[in-house]
Amino acid sequence: MATRGSNPNPTPNPNPNPNPDPNPNLNPDPDPDPDPNPDRSPNPNQVATRGSILYFVVSDFGSVDPMYQYSLSYFKEVFAQTVTNAEKADELDQRIAILVEATTRTMFVMICRGLFEQHKGLFAFLIAVSIMRQKKVVSAEEWAFFLKPALAQEGLPPNPSGEGGWLELKVWGSVIKGEEEVPGLAALKFSPHPTPTPTPKPQP
Repeated sequence: MATRGSNPNPTPNPNPNPNPDPNPNLNPDPDPDPDPNPDRSPNPNQVATRGSILYFVVSDFGSVDPMYQYSLSYFKEVFAQTVTNAEKADELDQRIAILVEATTRTMFVMICRGLFEQHKGLFAFLIAVSIMRQKKVVSAEEWAFFLKPALAQEGLPPNPSGEGGWLELKVWGSVIKGEEEVPGLAALKFSPHPTPTPTPKPQP
């Protein structure tokens, strides 16, 4: 028995999905205009992400010298103490920025206390490039190309600077290989190079 206001003979919905996907093979981006820099939006995960980056740099640094061994418990203790003692802020985005800067600075200073002087620059570089890789400023192709050893110097196109010119053969080989493997270096060898300006001779 049908109740008041109901349809005794309801017409079945031919499309049970109220929001059908016109193309089920595609996964549209939920944000049509995503922020290329996720650090601009206040997200507490940024602090955890920075901590993860720092820890893996510290952990992998033992490959430079076996003396550089730091436990996870030590890292967590320093990291948590830094978060507790960091400057407070009422705004969430300010608080996150303070924590990211404070944890990065503190971990760098604390670890550098146990490093040889010649390794401190390398440690700083690895932290910086790891942050840039996480932000997609440095691509995977660029990083892989940077880590490659010296390239073969046989079978290269003619050196544009001539034999014994300003462009060394090994550098010219890296230019050719970079064009092939790194999209950002495409057509690099066709870029105009500066013409040396002759130095004027002093007047007698």
